[in-house]
Formats: sequence, C-alpha cells, structure tokens
Amino acid sequence: MASFQDPEVEYERLRVLGSGSYGSAVLVQRVESGQARQFVIKEVDASRMSAEELRKAAQEADVLRKLSHPNIISYISSFLEAGKLCIVTEYADGGDLGDAIKRRSDNGAGFDDDEIMNMFVQLCLALHHVHFHQIIHRDLKAKNVFLTGAAS
Repeated sequence: MASFQDPEVEYERLRVLGSGSYGSAVLVQRVESGQARQFVIKEVDASRMSAEELRKAAQEADVLRKLSHPNIISYISSFLEAGKLCIVTEYADGGDLGDAIKRRSDNGAGFDDDEIMNMFVQLCLALHHVHFHQIIHRDLKAKNVFLTGAAS
C-alpha cells in the first residue's frame, strides 16, 4: 500500500477504517525502525472543497490540537498531501461505541451497570473539558465515541 509523507514523519497505510462525505479514515503506522505504533489519518479531499469548507476542516484540526484530555482522542499532527488535508490522531483500537453496542446486542449481551457508568463518567469528563474551552460538539453520537480495546 502507499504511504503518507508528513514533512517530519512517514506513515505506512494499513487499511481504510471508514469513509464518508468528508473523505476517509485510514489506519496507519509510523515508518520507523523498531516502532509499530498505530495512528489514524483522516483524509479530507481539499481539492473539492470550497474555501469555507476547507477553513472548517482546518478549524477541526485546530480544535483537536487544543484539547488535551485523557478521554479525548489526541491530535498528533496535520499536513497537506496531494490535495488532501491529513489530520493524524491517536488510534482507539476498540472501534466506536455504536459498533460495540451492536456487537453486544447481536451476541445477546449488553453492557453491565459498571461498564455503562464508567463510559458515562468518561463522556461527561470529556464534554466538560470541551465546554470548558468554549467549544460545542455538534455531532455527539455513539459512532463518534471511540473506545480502547479494554472498553469494547
């Protein structure tokens, strides 16, 4: 597969995690000897965007850069490559909450009370941090809540 070339780091493309009208999310790993750390690159096709849409996409990267919190996906970097805005974030290996709910439901098992309360508290802490920085999350839904393997 092809790779991404951040001016400072090269990322090897592993697989597409999802795609939508904005572009796609790609699982990558840094191309460095002895390190196999994985990240996600959100690719936004800048060539098909209006100036306003591009400004909003760049604003998303700026918002992520400002939000350093244990319950919020960490911003790593952003760069332009081949007409695409690439936003690099940490990888949550447990997928999203929407998929976790569906998997549990399909298996006839739900989340127990402790798991629900733990996730609820983490979501509240994350939203408190976002609101403290006077930012409103305008697309809060289970598909936008990412989990680590331990929580899925």
